[in-house]
Amino acid sequence: MLMAFYRRFYILLFLIWLGATAGVFVLTVWGDLGTFLTDFQKIASAGMEPSDMNASDVDAIARAADKAVQESQMAKYIVRREVSREVLSIEKNVKKVFRIKDSTTDAAVETLARDREAALRDQPRPDSGTGELKALTFTKTSARMTAHLSTTRIVDKVTTFWMSHPTRLVVDLRGGWENVVSRTHTFTDSFISRVVIGTQPDRLRVVFNFQDTKAPQGERPDLIYSDNGLDIVVDNTAK
Repeated sequence: MLMAFYRRFYILLFLIWLGATAGVFVLTVWGDLGTFLTDFQKIASAGMEPSDMNASDVDAIARAADKAVQESQMAKYIVRREVSREVLSIEKNVKKVFRIKDSTTDAAVETLARDREAALRDQPRPDSGTGELKALTFTKTSARMTAHLSTTRIVDKVTTFWMSHPTRLVVDLRGGWENVVSRTHTFTDSFISRVVIGTQPDRLRVVFNFQDTKAPQGERPDLIYSDNGLDIVVDNTAK
């Protein structure tokens, strides 16, 4: 399709060049098309002297000259019509090429959108039912403590806040939860003295009590989510 498009385009350029060359020649020599046609009639009728011609010859020559003028004008209109037709054809081909590109782009965008929708649809979602805290372990250093919560469903929304007198960090796992581990975990070798687990109808609460009851409040703890639980990283605010 593109090869045919280029061939027709080059033919059109040649016709335009040819017409422009002829037009420049006519305008250079005669000044305008009317003068050229008048001179053409004179040249056409110059082959016979008026004395040698009878009325029928004069009429025949006049008719021939008029016919030549009409044919030249008709040729001008035909060339103009063909050039217009070629231009319209080229415009249609160009639009067709761009429509093909647009349709290809639209198809690619639709495919990406469908793939993204399928990925979101297949992505695991937190279970809206009641979850269970089935295990709780701790990793301790002098700078931080990490509580590893093992749950039966994905942890969704978590909120945190600090309390003072004494200093405590409260972490709430929102939603319905049950606790099957010990409610109180006490430490003597950490800046955290005790971790208390409590349940309410709309949350599971984990409270970190600091050894220094006047320790400054810290930033929001780091929360590390996984498919089977949550890690809560608490920094030692006294350091």
